[in-house]
Amino acid sequence: MPDKREVGVHPLRNSIVTQSMTFFVIIFALPMAIFFHLLSQASARQAVADAGSQYRVVLQNVSDTMDEVFYSINILQTQLRGDPVLSDSAFSSQLIGDQNDYAAYQIIQSISRALYQAYLSSAYIHSIELYHPYADILFSSQPYATRRIETHPEEETIAWIPKAAEAATHAWHPEVEASGAMYLISYFCPYYSNDPSAKLFCRITLSSDILSGRFRALVPDEAVGLFVKSGAYMLAVPGAGGTQGVDALADLPSGSWRMLSNGSEQYLAVAFQSSYTTLRYILSAPLSSINSTAGVIQRYSLYYFFCLLLIFVAILVFLLHRILRPIHVLCGAIQTAESGNLAVRVPLARQDEFGMIGNQFNVLLESIEQLIHENYETRVLKNEFELKYIQNQLNEHFLFNTLDSIHWIANSHHVPQISEIIFNLSRLFRLTLNDGRDTLAVSQAAEILKAYIMLINVRMDGAILSEIEVDPKIKDCRTYKYFFQPIVENAYQHGLRPQLGGRLKIAFREDPAGWLCYTVTDDGVGMSPDKLAALMEDIKNPDAPAGDSGRNFAIKNIVRQLRLYYRDEYRFSITSSTGQGTTVLLAFPLKAEDAHE
Repeated sequence: MPDKREVGVHPLRNSIVTQSMTFFVIIFALPMAIFFHLLSQASARQAVADAGSQYRVVLQNVSDTMDEVFYSINILQTQLRGDPVLSDSAFSSQLIGDQNDYAAYQIIQSISRALYQAYLSSAYIHSIELYHPYADILFSSQPYATRRIETHPEEETIAWIPKAAEAATHAWHPEVEASGAMYLISYFCPYYSNDPSAKLFCRITLSSDILSGRFRALVPDEAVGLFVKSGAYMLAVPGAGGTQGVDALADLPSGSWRMLSNGSEQYLAVAFQSSYTTLRYILSAPLSSINSTAGVIQRYSLYYFFCLLLIFVAILVFLLHRILRPIHVLCGAIQTAESGNLAVRVPLARQDEFGMIGNQFNVLLESIEQLIHENYETRVLKNEFELKYIQNQLNEHFLFNTLDSIHWIANSHHVPQISEIIFNLSRLFRLTLNDGRDTLAVSQAAEILKAYIMLINVRMDGAILSEIEVDPKIKDCRTYKYFFQPIVENAYQHGLRPQLGGRLKIAFREDPAGWLCYTVTDDGVGMSPDKLAALMEDIKNPDAPAGDSGRNFAIKNIVRQLRLYYRDEYRFSITSSTGQGTTVLLAFPLKAEDAHE
């Protein structure tokens, strides 16, 4: 075991606070004069370098943000390529004939809806257009003109079709309309084949507001401009100066910067190439805006660091007695807990961070104690269930073969009643054992209950009328198999058997929260309020000792297993009245992927 030495109160000279102060004075205070002297000489040069690095990060941030937007739109393009409406229905022969035909009208509307759904799926899209040359129809969705359908569009309306036919993957083009509006446009073909007419052409337009908004959030200075280039296309963010010298940066490596001259003023130009698209981002900042605060920074840096030194020393002196003592108390409590005594607590009645740490440490120790106790109880309960399950297992192959033999003999001797009983018993065992697995489908659980009710109806001479309802949405979902049959057996034993028959209704449903709701309702003898209250008390406290030997054992066992598998995420309720019957409701989370083998 590691050496556990008692932590005592260190002398002041050995204190970590004193050592930090000494280290600060020797390492920081002495070189401070030299540092500021060099800083004053290099500030002008460093200002340009810092600005270049900062703007490179800005461009990378803008590029990453736009790449995420482009990537989401490209995913949408991929989804459109796989949409059966655009690949199958769009080229139906019904579109060749009369487009006023109802079938053609349905196809056109389905294409329009698919495009509109794509338009609504992304908040970044300004407009989306789809041209169908096979039917000569232009579909579009844009602000104030959603789900627009234009038959036989004019040539200038679809002048972008050649660009879509030659578009490359992940290609985005900055374009400026005659009105001055700036957009980022991607062209693609959602569907194409060897038949030249069996193609669809689509373009998705993003407003440049996304780009300019992100850029201005990072660089509010209107003097700093941003240009976006892709081949011969270029887009300038509103507020950018001019484009002088931008074309000369074509050979500038991505992430680098260069000084440009614009007649009377110099500019710092930073270039960044998108790793996802062909777009190239170029930032242009006047040199005057970079160096305008250089002198002020140099002058006030001396004041700042001098005041910082004084404040640091004052804080160290003030916190000397506020840090060491709680650290020693915490170390002592940790060592005590490490030795195995989890009952130790940190006596720090403070409202600061150390008080919070001490309180959280106390809460942690309490949680550890509780978890150890719960883990022990869980293991004991699980071992008990596993032991009982192993004790109750049968050699299923021997059992099934024996029951099949009895079934064959009964059939051969023309005794259909025995044959039916053996068949249902064999079916019940086969579904219940379930090849040794703990889970089964909800539909299998219903089959088990059906077989069980047919068996008890043999004894009751068919006096039990049963109804089993299974919600189709959850019939294939898997669940643990231990909860269902005991509740039906209780309804038979304590509700229907005393009155020699009755009605039994069983339902498997899904509630709005995604839980499985299992209800069993009978019109048997019911329970008195006192008996019902005692039963509900046993449900709330299944581990409490019962007054009567074996009282409500099956119900308690169900509650224990529910707690084992679902902790507190379940509902178990019983409503009953004398002579009116009983309803049992059991609900717990149910998802298709939850039921593991």
